[in-house]
Amino acid sequence: MTYLIQRDGQQFGPYTLEQLRGYVSAGSILPTDIALQADNGAMSTVAAVLEKATALHPPPGYVAPAYGFLRPEHVPIVPLPPNLHWAIVLVISLAFSLFPLGWLIYQMVWVRSLDLANKALVYLLAGFGVGLGGCLAGGLSMAFAGSDHFPVLGFAVIMLAIFAMWALNILSVFEVRRSMLAYYNTVEPIGLRLSGVMTFFFSLFYFQHHMSRIVTWKQTGYLSPQG
Repeated sequence: MTYLIQRDGQQFGPYTLEQLRGYVSAGSILPTDIALQADNGAMSTVAAVLEKATALHPPPGYVAPAYGFLRPEHVPIVPLPPNLHWAIVLVISLAFSLFPLGWLIYQMVWVRSLDLANKALVYLLAGFGVGLGGCLAGGLSMAFAGSDHFPVLGFAVIMLAIFAMWALNILSVFEVRRSMLAYYNTVEPIGLRLSGVMTFFFSLFYFQHHMSRIVTWKQTGYLSPQG
């Protein structure tokens, strides 16, 4: 028996009972969504369907969410995300100044397994290249400026390089956000939400919080609240 799911004027499915359980566990289908029985059009809520099914046939152990947007044979094999508690990442980052950059690169490499078109690492490295090159060029310009002239050009080059580096770094973390949202709301639809504000200010630790949630879900079937 299969069911069509309706929400906000849109219809999805059909899904089997096992798929419904998986999607509800993942949070991508809500218990309050409308469920239409595909063979006779009987209407009820998802919660009522699952409650009735559970009473008749207790569900088996956890079933991973089915793939509603790509056929299973087209779903890529994705390695588990980086898995450290965000607070541990924070503590290590405070102790070792280069660790945040290394861990962010690790996160970006993993995101490439979700989306081969992801350019986060390209933007990040380009930002550092532009920043270093611009500061070097500006510094040399200032060093060789005449003693009677304020090195305006060199100073402007340095400021421009710093701004370009910052902009590319911000672009890189939003590229990570884009790919994670796309993958975990289509290929493996767990209803992932990523705040733009949190991404802007706390990207490294914010991403790690959600990556750790995904690891737990993959290993146990339990998806913790978004937080």
